[in-house]
Amino acid sequence: MAKAVFTGLAEVDAKLAKLPGKTQTSILRKAMRKTAKQIQGDAKKNAPKDEGELRRSLKVRAGKRSRRRVSVNVLTDPQSYKANRVHAFLIERGTRHMAAQPFLLPAMRRAERFAKAAFEQNMREVIASVANG
Repeated sequence: MAKAVFTGLAEVDAKLAKLPGKTQTSILRKAMRKTAKQIQGDAKKNAPKDEGELRRSLKVRAGKRSRRRVSVNVLTDPQSYKANRVHAFLIERGTRHMAAQPFLLPAMRRAERFAKAAFEQNMREVIASVANG
């Protein structure tokens, strides 16, 4: 699983700190989900053409919650992808009998370039929408 950690968002963090805890979590989750949706769209474009079921199975899901962490994942949905996550991993990484056809990792790598800016913009939009009612 790939992870992204954003730092240097002092202005956004200061605005967020003024809000109640549950509102902060809600805003973070919405902004992260919006950014994850962009990664999901890129991964769907990268997925092999003959793997339409794999493309359709790529979902954005909330990760485990804790007091200190909010996470969102882009993954294959086992109910909609009958071949299962192991098969998706083998397509991504390849085997000695099959060449790799990466789709998720390139999407994550491309996202590294835009994710911080996109996340910051998404945070601003969500904060503005909450502030405006």
